[in-house]
Amino acid sequence: MTILVGVLCTDGMVIAADQQVTHGAAGMQTVGQPTTKIQALKEQALYASSGHVGIGQQLSAAIENLLDKFSKQEYSRISGSIKSELRQILKPALETAGVARQAVGGGAAMDAICTGLLAANFKDGPKLIDINMQGELEYLTPAVPFVCHGSGKFNADPLLRFLWNVYWRDKRPTLREGVLAGYWTVKAVIELKTQGVGFEPDVFVVESGVARQIENGKLREHDEFIRAVEHAMRSVRDTMLAGATTQAAPVEAPPPPPPPAATGA
Repeated sequence: MTILVGVLCTDGMVIAADQQVTHGAAGMQTVGQPTTKIQALKEQALYASSGHVGIGQQLSAAIENLLDKFSKQEYSRISGSIKSELRQILKPALETAGVARQAVGGGAAMDAICTGLLAANFKDGPKLIDINMQGELEYLTPAVPFVCHGSGKFNADPLLRFLWNVYWRDKRPTLREGVLAGYWTVKAVIELKTQGVGFEPDVFVVESGVARQIENGKLREHDEFIRAVEHAMRSVRDTMLAGATTQAAPVEAPPPPPPPAATGA
């Protein structure tokens, strides 16, 4: 249960996530606790997982063991090794869940499902990679520049697509704009009280081969822009309502300012 957002930018890659990790019993949630779901591996790459935490930890360790080879090989040459390592962990978990399901029901599947995002630099350049529950890999491209994972996906996908159509229909976002997109999406999904999603957003980036976390203070700077957009949309609503009731000439609402300039995330 989570929301992960990956954004491919002109000058880097972004992964954002909520902080809620949920405990449960027999497939039912009990309590949630805050934690950081995104890991900076050797300060070179990012990995984040959605689903069973223990499996995610094993997948992270397997990726970290291969990390030193990434910069020496093209993605097409090493992707097979990555899949092989991940499937050595995922296949037994899925097989065991299939057996356990006969005894404990559908809740067994929850202990075998884990998807993730990997942002890393390879010999042929940076790749933001979508990892599905079978360990299959798909890297994002300018044609498919963002992805969402987890229980919050059904709320996140429409919002992020709307933002994309407004601000980045004809161009990819800069890293700073990508941070805004990831933060805004996760923040909204949390505020919607989406099942299994909670606490605060975390945002990490890979820029010039270095993986790092964006400080909370820097993330809060985007709140002013978000409030300006909300105010502008309310102004449009009020103008439309006033025009409908008084037949007065509509007053043009000021457009929201563009996303912050790329002066650093």
